[in-house]
Amino acid sequence: MKVETDAATVEKDKPSPDLSASASTKDGMVVLSFVNPFPDQDLEIQCALRGANAKDATALLLHDADCNAYNSFDAPDRVMPRPHTVKLEGATVRLDLPRMSVATVTLAP
Repeated sequence: MKVETDAATVEKDKPSPDLSASASTKDGMVVLSFVNPFPDQDLEIQCALRGANAKDATALLLHDADCNAYNSFDAPDRVMPRPHTVKLEGATVRLDLPRMSVATVTLAP
């Protein structure tokens, strides 16, 4: 997987300091994962699909506006994966990645 950002272009074995991304495939499904480690910057993700076709995309986001949020006995579901908006425009996947978040995008053929 090749990752390109506004700041730099890097290969999979040389991780970018500002975005972590991965991809896996199984039974025709493609799962993309993105991590935004910045505490003060949201990211706009545009991921070009090369060698894969998708007709449908769904996303889950693990995030809380409070970076110190946690699950407790009083609020066991405070931080949990929730559906997130993702757009599939031809061979491009687009989504907003809030600060301090993890997203997975599942692409169906």
